[in-house]
Amino acid sequence: MGATENDTLVTFYPEERPPQIDKPIFMNSENQDIIIMYLKPTAEPYYYDKNGKRQRLFRKRLFNPADADTRYIQPKGSKTVPFFPPAVISKFKNKEKIDTLFITEGEFKAFAGTLLGLDFIGIPGIHNAREKDTGQLHSDIIQVIEQCEVKNIILLLDADCLKVEYDPEKDLYKRPYSFYTAVNNFKEACKTLSIDAYFAHIHEIYEETAKGLDDLIGIKEINREYIVKELNSFTARPENRKYIKCQLLRDTFTIKKYFSIDSVAAFYEAYQSKIVDKEFIYKTDKYFIHDGKPKISYYGQAKSYLRVGCEWYKIIYEYNIHGKVEERLKKHKIGEINRDHNKNQEFIKQIPKCDAFTTVPDNMSTYKRFFQVEHNGIISKLYNKYHPINHIPRPGDWPTIKRLLAHSGKTKNLQGEPMYEFLLDYFQIIYLNPKQRLPVICLVSKERSTGKTTFLQFLQLIFGYNATILDNERFSRNQFTSHYADKLIIGVDETFINSEKNTIKESLKNLATGKTIWNESKGVDAEELPNYCHLVLTSNEESNFMPIDKEENRYCVLKPDSLKKPDQDGNIINEDIPDMLERMETEIPAFLHFLQNRQLHYEPNKSRLSFVPEIYFTEVLHNVMERTRPPLQKAIEEFITGAFFDYGYDVLYYTEKDILDELKEDGFKYHKSQISDYLKHEKGMEKVHRRYKTFKKSIQADGNTSINYDNKGDARVFTFKMVDWLTEEDIIKVRSISRDLPPDF
Repeated sequence: MGATENDTLVTFYPEERPPQIDKPIFMNSENQDIIIMYLKPTAEPYYYDKNGKRQRLFRKRLFNPADADTRYIQPKGSKTVPFFPPAVISKFKNKEKIDTLFITEGEFKAFAGTLLGLDFIGIPGIHNAREKDTGQLHSDIIQVIEQCEVKNIILLLDADCLKVEYDPEKDLYKRPYSFYTAVNNFKEACKTLSIDAYFAHIHEIYEETAKGLDDLIGIKEINREYIVKELNSFTARPENRKYIKCQLLRDTFTIKKYFSIDSVAAFYEAYQSKIVDKEFIYKTDKYFIHDGKPKISYYGQAKSYLRVGCEWYKIIYEYNIHGKVEERLKKHKIGEINRDHNKNQEFIKQIPKCDAFTTVPDNMSTYKRFFQVEHNGIISKLYNKYHPINHIPRPGDWPTIKRLLAHSGKTKNLQGEPMYEFLLDYFQIIYLNPKQRLPVICLVSKERSTGKTTFLQFLQLIFGYNATILDNERFSRNQFTSHYADKLIIGVDETFINSEKNTIKESLKNLATGKTIWNESKGVDAEELPNYCHLVLTSNEESNFMPIDKEENRYCVLKPDSLKKPDQDGNIINEDIPDMLERMETEIPAFLHFLQNRQLHYEPNKSRLSFVPEIYFTEVLHNVMERTRPPLQKAIEEFITGAFFDYGYDVLYYTEKDILDELKEDGFKYHKSQISDYLKHEKGMEKVHRRYKTFKKSIQADGNTSINYDNKGDARVFTFKMVDWLTEEDIIKVRSISRDLPPDF
């Protein structure tokens, strides 16, 4: 722009320090960013509070804005204030008169204006000339106006303020409306001042080549003197201007009309060359071109409604428990839709219509709301009840999430491996491949403040509406499933399912591995949906929160301790849950980026639940299995395994009466049918007809043990094989015991 170093120098007066003489208002950082010093017109620095300390305000213009998705960085907690170039600060200090004061967006454009010998103030954005709480011009700008006896004030915008780019998915009204409100608010803020207010912008012919004043004066062929002449001229008509267009903000000047947003017809006429004959959105409504004129298409409003089968719904947005906006589908009546839209049949025709619901989880960019299925020449349109997740993965750190998962995964499997890597695999699979069935995660601990509920809430923060948290009562006693049938994550907090609740136990099994789920709600026919539910249970009951059979492999049971206890690195996670969740939420994009680029720790697809069951079999799970075994099952298993240890035979034969007689000696009261049912239906055993013997251990007078047998003759018996009832380790122990056995049979 032809600036000299002297043009950038300023003397300023920091608090409790001597004046800083001839300091540059623009400075380079080590990575070539530009540091911009913000001073009041009095040459005092602007300050802001940071952790209770007053800090001077600087703004940073990034050398590579693509890395941060922004061009400027301002300290968190600081207010937006005007930028006063050295020339204006000097005039204010010397009480020099300023006939015309310009306000423009950006520090460099304001500085460029002062290089032309004009008086410019910069603002961080087109809406920042005013103070939000008062609606008036910033108090420091008013101070300059009063001290320098300003007569005219001009808001100068860039050349692209009239620019509209066609995009079929965007509301084209929003951009020009934003510029309109900036100009209109500026006009209203100036009404209380005894000065003339103007609106100006660089000629739109420069919108692609030199949209800002700093760009314009940087072009060698540009006549700077003519730019200055036009900036100082208020009478020339806009069509006669070469560089700068200017309008007096009087009541007869219609700002909306200038930006072509006083009507949709005017808007289309102004931007017809961009829109041509394509559909476009204007003020949330969609228009199509008919006979050269825009005609409303009701789709813009109609897409707020939906018909699925014969039922009508309205799409609404409301806040979830985390304060985030989520989409909801609420039943609606066609009569109310007609009432609200004057029985407009054209409007009703444009409401999206589907044949049925489906659930197709997809957390990637391939997500679809509507699916079309064609078979035998019939096309069915399906509405996907799964919602896209809103997090955009990006590189970064996620220390709070890592601590929670490492803490939750402290429990080790029977091979001695902590379950942290398993949890990372779990999150990676459920995020990248949500259709894959996975084990039921169970977090159990009688201690408080262990992060169990926080774990559920963290899942809900990631997956939003696709995750729900139910209490035990709502899950186990409510016969309707519509509140969770279409969810990816079903969290059940404070789970407790007693051994008599066989139906709940079977329901859990179906949710964990069933291919379909019935979506049932009161007064509505049930519908079958694909089942992609993943269960996460928490409980304060460590060993009996629910009965788990010995052969069951659906469950991964973990036992986290209190978050107040230090981890292996000496860290204690803040047990203040709201703050912890808030920190984790900011880390989710980095966590998801990590999952997208991470290699799975365990080989996937090795079972219906992806993992080999031994990977997530823990001692805590074993304790639950032992504690919640039905008494009859426990009694039979203890009797049979004890018999193998006592008698040493590889095969034993018993009828249900033999077993009943043995159990009666220990005080158990059962029926033969109960024993038979367990062996047939739970153990899958069948009776065979044969001769058999039973054995009896007795203690002799000398203290030695003797084993006698009873020849039972022919009967239908159950066959018990040692390899089916004992572990390899126990079999070795049995065979190492020396016994005086009766003759084999």
